[in-house]
Amino acid sequence: MPLVRLAMVLAPLLEGHSHADLVNRASTTVDGKMRVMPGNASESVLHLILGTDISSDWRIDHSQMITSSDMQSLIGNWIDDGAQP
Repeated sequence: MPLVRLAMVLAPLLEGHSHADLVNRASTTVDGKMRVMPGNASESVLHLILGTDISSDWRIDHSQMITSSDMQSLIGNWIDDGAQP
């Protein structure tokens, strides 16, 4: 992903509200799931959309945003470890 596009995607996360907007918040896209459920990456929409094709028929296929398995593991570990700010 070009750096400029990545910066546009991540910009809202850099404004100081990302943790409160993601952690322990119900997904508005996937019924019955949390955006990020601390301690449970497999039940967190963030982890699902980055590591599976769940969003392939959405407006944006998020699985293509972070293709590095190391980065996906880092995100999964952060969630599993409690998703602390």
